[in-house]
Amino acid sequence: MASLIGKKLGKREINRLCNDIRTLITRKEFQQLADIINRSSYEYLINLDNFGMNHLMIEYYLAIKDYANFTKLFQSLVDSGKIKKRNILLYVKHLMSSGKIEDAFAIFRELLVGKFPITSSDLEFICSYQVGHSLLEFYQKSLVKIHQPSSLPSYRVVNNCCSNCNQPLIKIDFDQTEKKQIADLLQKLIKPKVFKKYVTKLLAKSYQIVIDGANILYYGQGRIDGKSYRKLIQLIDYLKKNVTSEVLLVLHKRHFRNEMAMKYGDIISEIKSKCEILATPPGHNDDWYIILASLLKNADIVTNDKFRDHEFKLKSSDQSKLVLQKSLIANLVDDKTRNYRFASNGIFEGLEAENNYSNRIQIQDGVWHVPCTDGSFVCLKN
Repeated sequence: MASLIGKKLGKREINRLCNDIRTLITRKEFQQLADIINRSSYEYLINLDNFGMNHLMIEYYLAIKDYANFTKLFQSLVDSGKIKKRNILLYVKHLMSSGKIEDAFAIFRELLVGKFPITSSDLEFICSYQVGHSLLEFYQKSLVKIHQPSSLPSYRVVNNCCSNCNQPLIKIDFDQTEKKQIADLLQKLIKPKVFKKYVTKLLAKSYQIVIDGANILYYGQGRIDGKSYRKLIQLIDYLKKNVTSEVLLVLHKRHFRNEMAMKYGDIISEIKSKCEILATPPGHNDDWYIILASLLKNADIVTNDKFRDHEFKLKSSDQSKLVLQKSLIANLVDDKTRNYRFASNGIFEGLEAENNYSNRIQIQDGVWHVPCTDGSFVCLKN
């Protein structure tokens, strides 16, 4: 490492230097590291303008409790706009381990809230300390969930109420900004011209609930036959009798022409007479149109598919925006999906009740409910 000090370094050499410094920090060989820093000078290392090096220097100064040099470096990164989230979290963690919990959350509030996207681990951290609960107000209605298992106890929802405090959870509708984010992503997937065409088609149709046709047809079997279409008719009849007369079936165009239409023409004609139909184009994923239909008219989706295998093969210069759009779609599916059941003999058995709450951070009567990835909620009383 000494041979690298004082020279003009390329990316490879800087990475090598960082790895060597990381090793010394891990081994707590601080005297050897201090000798190297003294020989090279603080200014030389910082002027490398390398995010990894900056982080290592922050970690080193905190480890040896050299708060003067730490403050000098940390504040310069804040002032120059080069501070990274991991730098701040390292400082927060250090304050927590030193018992300075209120100081830690003050730094979190000042430097992280509203400046960096919140993650599941951030949310778990906030919920783990009473003093952190006030920060939840900045993330109310957030889509982020705590990954389970976690260190926090969580509670199931029973009859739309938290099983711990019996408070009812609330439904939080998507606002116009969120709807636009979803629509923008769908438009990129479908392509603008086709997207506009299908938006016009959907707006012209009367429906309050959307059926994922392919999911029903393939339910319990890996092929489509006459029995599959009969199951679909049973479901449509049930919805029209017990839920709403305005039903939309989303299904690929191939079911209405060519071999399928010839083989099951009578059954398909019966289906077409019972509900609105949206026939999706070749080469497109039905999921895109099901989500779009739900979005446009705030309609529930009847499916047993959680769209977990849904891929958004898009490149974006704004990855944080793309992550948000995907998260919004995942939450729309969670909010709007109603599962169904068929017996092994193909007889319809029932439909899941309408979801009357949202898997979002929410507060009611001073009690915070923070969603988890397994469908439970962390319950926090102020």
